[in-house]
Amino acid sequence: MFSARPCPTYRIQTILFGFITRLSMHAGRFRASFILTAKPICGSISDRKANLWLDLVTLEELFGRFDNLDDLIAASQWLQAEGARYMASELRRKMPHACGLIWWGANEPWPNLAGNQLVDYFGNTRRALAALKNAFAPTVLSLRYQHCVDRAFKPELWISNDSGAPFQGQYVVDLEFNAGEPVRISGCAACGHYESIRLETMPRHRLPSGAWIRVRLRLFNLAEETIHEMQYVFASEHDQAPLRRHLKWFDGMFKDSRGVDSPGLVTQTTKENL
Repeated sequence: MFSARPCPTYRIQTILFGFITRLSMHAGRFRASFILTAKPICGSISDRKANLWLDLVTLEELFGRFDNLDDLIAASQWLQAEGARYMASELRRKMPHACGLIWWGANEPWPNLAGNQLVDYFGNTRRALAALKNAFAPTVLSLRYQHCVDRAFKPELWISNDSGAPFQGQYVVDLEFNAGEPVRISGCAACGHYESIRLETMPRHRLPSGAWIRVRLRLFNLAEETIHEMQYVFASEHDQAPLRRHLKWFDGMFKDSRGVDSPGLVTQTTKENL
């Protein structure tokens, strides 16, 4: 069913969004294998096979040129995590025709420069593991969008539920802008078991040069307990290195289903980490 053929691994248009767009045209079946990789915590940044595993060209389009290894690690691990989260969320939005994905090579059998693993050879977890844990929580909110770097912000808000029982509660969406007052959107959410429903389309906002939007989704049950939380960032396609300014913010972006911070990004391996 699956093959490990090489493919461009950081191409956000091809892997993260282009594939998902094509996937949305079909019924929920596993139709292809694809790979999302991240720069691990050790090794050289040299990649002699362009666009195979470590796609520096695309990373530099999104983040600019890197002058230190820690920023390169953070950027590539974020890109893997964002891709993993979107794949899992999009497939869950297709319930009952699909339910999720099978991850090829979840742990790393030997140290690598770049790979698809969620846990590296030394036992350190990557951001993608926390992102997948969040996306596969029993009841989740998610955004469907074409690209996180675009001319306009206009995603759809969805709820997906396979908790074993129907869900009723409320959602809150907080929008933070680089210029302008924050916006809060809220409403009621109801979803049957093994069901996914579009709740609404977010108000459209233009993304001119320099503009960005950070989004925080929160889902509460009828007892007002937090059931799920997820965060996103959107930036303007008119900018060079549109995601660079968010690099430090990405540290707290991927949380577990209740909004608890994921483990810190490890950039060095010592015996104490083993």
